[in-house]
Amino acid sequence: MCRINRIALCVTLIFSLSAFPLASSRSDIVFDWSVTPTSVTVDKSQTFYITAEVSKISGEGFVQIRIIPSLGLHPSKDLIISNYFDGNPSAKSSVPVRAIFDGNHTLKVEALVGDDISNLKHRDERIINVIVPQPLRTSISASTTSGDAPLTVTFTPIISGGTSPFTYEWRFGDGSFSAEANPTHTFREPGFYRVTFNMKDSRAIGYSAFQVITVTKSGEVYNPIRTVQNLTKGVANAPSNASYAPSDALSGPNNASNGGRCLIATAAFGSELTPQVQFLREFRDKRIMSTASGSSFMNLFNAWYYSFSPYVADYEREQPWLQQIVKGSIYPLLGVLQISEKAYSSLDGEYGALIAGLVASSLIGAIYFSPLVLAIRPVRQHKFSARNALLIFGAALGAVLVGIISNNAAMLALSTVLFVLSTLGISSIISAKLIQRYIIERRKNHLYC
Repeated sequence: MCRINRIALCVTLIFSLSAFPLASSRSDIVFDWSVTPTSVTVDKSQTFYITAEVSKISGEGFVQIRIIPSLGLHPSKDLIISNYFDGNPSAKSSVPVRAIFDGNHTLKVEALVGDDISNLKHRDERIINVIVPQPLRTSISASTTSGDAPLTVTFTPIISGGTSPFTYEWRFGDGSFSAEANPTHTFREPGFYRVTFNMKDSRAIGYSAFQVITVTKSGEVYNPIRTVQNLTKGVANAPSNASYAPSDALSGPNNASNGGRCLIATAAFGSELTPQVQFLREFRDKRIMSTASGSSFMNLFNAWYYSFSPYVADYEREQPWLQQIVKGSIYPLLGVLQISEKAYSSLDGEYGALIAGLVASSLIGAIYFSPLVLAIRPVRQHKFSARNALLIFGAALGAVLVGIISNNAAMLALSTVLFVLSTLGISSIISAKLIQRYIIERRKNHLYC
């Protein structure tokens, strides 16, 4: 009997000991998780978001989801989610990541699961592919750049950066167009033809290039000066039977969107092929016109500029003294645009164009308009309100940024003009005030001496 009791006691003790951990244990967490996006294409210096979501299925435990930093990609923080799930249905969080270098990158996101942070039991991971394309750049390769009419030329774009597929637009300067990647075109009349190539990548980021084609007749070229009044006026050293080609010399606001000519500068330097004129056109076409904000401003500017520039250029060609004055006034502008180009290169795209516009408008206001402010006594003596000026400038800058983000063409057209005019005005007034103060100080020192 005693033996039976001892056996029963042992069995009871065994069951008691085995029952204790079963009562105190908990089931491990079983969950599902996802990360978006799984792949993304983003420009250099731009920010995108990584979003992680945990959906609990059963159990309880500690879940930590973190980003493993990658060369070229900089998350604002490593941890996306760090949570103890005990009846919580789910958790979701996002982390901004900034693209530092171009190229193809991968981001690893891993989930760590355990009873607590010091007792991990499971590890899982997701891979995100990040493409940071190089900035879109293009130039033109032509099978020939000169020859007698009719001259057949095959054009090939040399493209770097961007994301395919690309769209192409060729303007041959004689009214003809093409959307082919490698077009062949025949120029049938002698003259200078400015072939413009505009392209966009899959994200609608654009870039432009141009190439001048010289078409001759019996080895000679007759380059007409085309104006509103007389398409053949001002042609020097051309025989009376010369034929004049309808090249890309555009002379009205309706043609300004095709690139247009720097008519006043061309008249001052004598040819649209001079380095100074080509630099002005390249800065306009390759830098400013390649962005939405820049092209919005240039469309309005061209409508104003081409309303009077053909007449000014006509008169300028007949007045050598005026040519010299205009030429001298353009040289400071070339320096301003070179500085602006460096500012643009620091940050390509819309924001690079915005910085270039700020630099150019400020310097143009200081160099060209501050003397006018000094010459106008009421303006010179008017009290300058820095607060009001900053409010106007801030409103214009904010409107431009909203227009860029929303891609609103109408807002960009108005806000970019207001931005440029406010910058010109503030810069010219501040510069005039500084010059006036300097002159007054010099006079005082001279009197005391």
